[in-house]
Amino acid sequence: MYFAIIDKNNIIRLMNYDNVVSDEVIPKKDMERISLSDNSGVMKLSVSASNLYFIESDDNYIIVWYLDSKGELTKYMLRCRLKTVEDSFKGSSLVRCHRQYIVNMAKVKVLRKERDGYELELDNDKIKPIAVTKTYSENVLNQFSKFKKAQE
Repeated sequence: MYFAIIDKNNIIRLMNYDNVVSDEVIPKKDMERISLSDNSGVMKLSVSASNLYFIESDDNYIIVWYLDSKGELTKYMLRCRLKTVEDSFKGSSLVRCHRQYIVNMAKVKVLRKERDGYELELDNDKIKPIAVTKTYSENVLNQFSKFKKAQE
């Protein structure tokens, strides 16, 4: 129990960016954190929104794909429903594009029209293009255009 409390305090301390002193101005987008909890509500992962690529559903689990501190593509699995994640991050850069995927629109390089629908190509060559189903295509198109206009 003692070690669990120490570990949780260290996680909270590491998440707090407000007390960082630096000569460099940290962009607001780099300070935004995505915190993911399991089904019991315990926070399991907190990652910078600028490092998160996508979240993949695998039955009652999700797999979070992100860049670690070494700049390598890493995955983290936790027991949680994709619907819970979708509801938690409405209004952010995370958008549901498929029954199985939520994508960070900040990482989308190309939105391509294919014969079967649309595909999202992310800015990491190790990640295969992610399909956009008809159910989510209108929302993805709207979010893509809004996000790209905001970046200009």
